[in-house]
Amino acid sequence: MNIVHARLLLLLGWLGFLAAPALAAENQIASSPDDGDAHFPDGYAGEAELPPPIQRTQQIGLGAQALVQSNPYRGGDTVVMALPMLSYVGERFFVVSPRAGVHLYRQPMGGINAITDFRFKGEAFESEGFLAGMQDRKNTAMAGLDGHLRLPGRYRADLSAMTDILDRHNGQEVNLSLSRVFRMDNLMLIPAAGVVWRSADYNAYYYGVRDSEATESRPAYDPGSDLEWFARLALRYDLTPNWSLAGAVRMEVLGPEVRDSPIIRDDYLTTFIAGVNYFF
Repeated sequence: MNIVHARLLLLLGWLGFLAAPALAAENQIASSPDDGDAHFPDGYAGEAELPPPIQRTQQIGLGAQALVQSNPYRGGDTVVMALPMLSYVGERFFVVSPRAGVHLYRQPMGGINAITDFRFKGEAFESEGFLAGMQDRKNTAMAGLDGHLRLPGRYRADLSAMTDILDRHNGQEVNLSLSRVFRMDNLMLIPAAGVVWRSADYNAYYYGVRDSEATESRPAYDPGSDLEWFARLALRYDLTPNWSLAGAVRMEVLGPEVRDSPIIRDDYLTTFIAGVNYFF
């Protein structure tokens, strides 16, 4: 077992440890009829980092969130960002920044959404040091469809397919995940695990080295499509009817095509995000 797999197993164990108290508390609550997707917040997608509010009412939430992410590039610094946080879940559309979507089809057993998701992938790329002489890689927005299926035991499977809409790399991404909601009082925990497929165009843009960028220590490299897998724990806690805290931790193991890139130093990515919302 290599160090990457060991770290991921440790993370999965940690997710289980964190979810255990919620599961124990949930088992102590008197049983009630299963109300289906009410256990999942409306607008929540399997790969979304922060879940929207627990309440199933039309609310507008404004706040702030902080993101801390490891940098896989050689010589890169940890990415730290402060971002606005907007939440709204309505009958027809939803916003859980940086994601927005429209409900196309909704049934107790599942649904389909049209979604747009802004990606801060270019924030980790610093065209200096080892990457000096390379063209900046930019952030982009992805759009596509997300579908979810409710499974027995309050589990949910999510599948999304998205493509670049800002003409950065014109690549595609497919996410498949399985998640489970644990609820007790004002606390919601959503552990999840899944896989992400990214196209060759996507990987070449962020992890490739063009011929014009190649040096003796940084040979040209053109990665193909790749499959990565991840584990994540998202949570939300309602402090009051108006104030809510949210957070998530995610670990993603990079695929072999990405790991073989001469500009990549790490085999995995870790992301921590936390935010506070005020709901009107």
